[in-house]
Amino acid sequence: MKFREHKSDKNYPRVKVPLEKVPWSVDYLEYKPVDLYSNRHLQNTKDPIMPEANITNPKNPHRYADMLDIEGRFLDSKKQEYVDKISLAYKRMWDRLHRLADKYGFSFDQEGRPLNPTGRTGIKGLGLLWDWGPIFVSEAILVKEEIQDDGTKKYFIRVIRKNDETEWKFPAGARERDENDIDEDAKLAAQRELFEETGNNIDFSDSEIIFDGVTESGRNTDNSWMVSTACYKKVIVRKGEEIPEIVGGDEGEGKEVVAKTWLEINDENLKLISKNHLKMLEPVIFALKTSQ
Repeated sequence: MKFREHKSDKNYPRVKVPLEKVPWSVDYLEYKPVDLYSNRHLQNTKDPIMPEANITNPKNPHRYADMLDIEGRFLDSKKQEYVDKISLAYKRMWDRLHRLADKYGFSFDQEGRPLNPTGRTGIKGLGLLWDWGPIFVSEAILVKEEIQDDGTKKYFIRVIRKNDETEWKFPAGARERDENDIDEDAKLAAQRELFEETGNNIDFSDSEIIFDGVTESGRNTDNSWMVSTACYKKVIVRKGEEIPEIVGGDEGEGKEVVAKTWLEINDENLKLISKNHLKMLEPVIFALKTSQ
């Protein structure tokens, strides 16, 4: 029997889900996913009302709302100063989820939790994520078109590696709380991540969105998942010209980014890129080939 596989799953004790039982449309009465959410918050007991809130900033009502289960069972009238803030954040979260459900095609279970549109994952709750439903990530796909002395062109993609990763990836990161699922915010976040992780300060406001959908992540759960928006821009230079760099926020010793490079786009180098990112790059490669 074949089971659903998840990338980078070393942090999650998942229940194995048979491939034929992955879709929510298929009945699976015996399905009992791991409740990492409960296991996680029980390990934090400093806060008498919401022990799980100690995982993050306890002064931020939005973070409290993130950790609430959908029924709001962790509210306590003895801390009225929190209740009002949490209720407002909770309502905003609820409104956000139902608006996004129409756009990204997901539904809700009987308890009101959003359901991962890719199906059962073997784990429920928030897990290591911080929002119910889709969590938005912007990917910056920067291509350098280098014109050679004889007029031919070579193409290079800006890529990085983080920590102990072996595959090259695009500069990317989760959007801030005040950045929504609209194109303008996606491009702004892509520009920021590119600068922070490579030092390249490039205007992405005129970039092209070439991918917007759920991506496989080892952190995805039944109720929380990553949605990537890939923003593509091409910069044309002559051979020998360099795209200026400024020291970014995640570069250098002790920082998240441990390596960065311009990787020439060819069959051998494409094997070095993360499968998730290679999928996003496919329409770019097609466009570059057809333009030659």
